[in-house]
Amino acid sequence: MTDLTVTANAFQVVGLADVIFRAGTQLYGVLSKTLAASENGTRLLSTLKSLTTTIAEVRRFANEFKTSLFVLEDGGALPVELENILKRCESELKHLKKNAGADATWPNGGWVSKWKNRLTFVLNDGEILRSCRMLEAHKTALIAVLTVNNR
Repeated sequence: MTDLTVTANAFQVVGLADVIFRAGTQLYGVLSKTLAASENGTRLLSTLKSLTTTIAEVRRFANEFKTSLFVLEDGGALPVELENILKRCESELKHLKKNAGADATWPNGGWVSKWKNRLTFVLNDGEILRSCRMLEAHKTALIAVLTVNNR
């Protein structure tokens, strides 16, 4: 694998991690105003916060990876699973956003400010618990990939 390919792979993962981190943080901010009163809502908020912390670690790992001399010399690449898990995280956050009644663009098109003016929260407890399980599974998978890669 060429140095350019390794760097491109790492940039792609870093970019995806950035998008998911921002989206998760924005979603947390909005949901915290509406869900904090319910037990399942508190669990979802905690899961989102924990996931964004893990995503930040993935981003840090990918940034360090792309500049590592050891990796460049060996021609290694970031694990494919990392990008796949990040894409599933992004998909779940989009699903949450959609079911929470936010109808503007994703992730940085001003949907948060529009949503604050028109909160129509339609997630029920079952949907919240399903999202918690999915996000927790993604977080666990990300941690496993980081652990295997000595992070």
